[in-house]
Amino acid sequence: MEQIDIIITWVDNSDEKWRKEKQIWEHKTGRKEANNRYREWGFLPYLFRSIEKYAGWVNKVYFVTCGHIPDFLNTNYTKLQLISHEDFIPAQYLPTFNSNTIEMWLGFIPGLSETFVYMNDDMYFMSPMKPDDFFVDGLPVDSPIETALMYDNYVDPFGKIRLNDISAINSCYNKRKVIKKNWRKWYRLSYRRGLLNNLCLLPFHQFSDFKLWHNPQAYQKETWKQVHQALSHEVHITSNTKFRTETDMCQYVFRYWQLVTGNFYPKYRRGGYEKGITEKQIEEIKKIFHDRSCKMICLNDIDEECDFGELQIKLLSEFEKKFPEKSAFEK
Repeated sequence: MEQIDIIITWVDNSDEKWRKEKQIWEHKTGRKEANNRYREWGFLPYLFRSIEKYAGWVNKVYFVTCGHIPDFLNTNYTKLQLISHEDFIPAQYLPTFNSNTIEMWLGFIPGLSETFVYMNDDMYFMSPMKPDDFFVDGLPVDSPIETALMYDNYVDPFGKIRLNDISAINSCYNKRKVIKKNWRKWYRLSYRRGLLNNLCLLPFHQFSDFKLWHNPQAYQKETWKQVHQALSHEVHITSNTKFRTETDMCQYVFRYWQLVTGNFYPKYRRGGYEKGITEKQIEEIKKIFHDRSCKMICLNDIDEECDFGELQIKLLSEFEKKFPEKSAFEK
């Protein structure tokens, strides 16, 4: 079995040095970033517990920050590798407060295995995972399900970034040739409704968009080299922005690249949830914690005006019930 690493990106918004530097660059660029984009909920230990409990086969966990280290981390643990931005991002793009910039360079982290899973710090494993949930014969497990371009993609900032991703793909690849070369991977009964999507969108000459799963994503390191070679200008534009900008690309350009090059193992993805942390959804989130069919969950901080303290207490209680035992990643 090939080695599989995990990458986690994290920022400590309580770091006074980081906050002052961020304020300086906000002033220089005329930007004012929403606090919830960087807010720390205190759930990070449970992410590591979920990895140890449900994905113990992982080779190493690469924990990426701009230099800060959580107090609870056991930095001597052999499976933990601390990585600073300066270890893999060119100096000309630092400092950065843009997650997209960081993602543009993840494949160049020193020592990273050829196959890895990328997780944001708000993603958690909720039931046992197997290596073949992510890779089969060294290929990332995925399903290329096309979706129609929605109006929201034009007006939502993240939607515009996804548009940049798909536009970059269309500039490099001919849709008809891509599908003809690997049609068995694009048209499978196991894709369920996704098969109908692909059939309905077949007449269109360009890729419109792909179904998005905001959960841990399987990647090959080689993909970064290929994208950087083909899209060097676009990578530079993204990397050169200090904060997330509508002109950016994001990590999904690498996923899309794997799909159009046929560099994936076709398998319908299931078992993952994405939920916003709001008072309306808190009860549903609690139910998911006890749903044995749920394999992964992403808890997005989407409401800057939420009752942070109350929601934090409720979710910490659920996490502690789910993962009461400390992991070897903790002191």
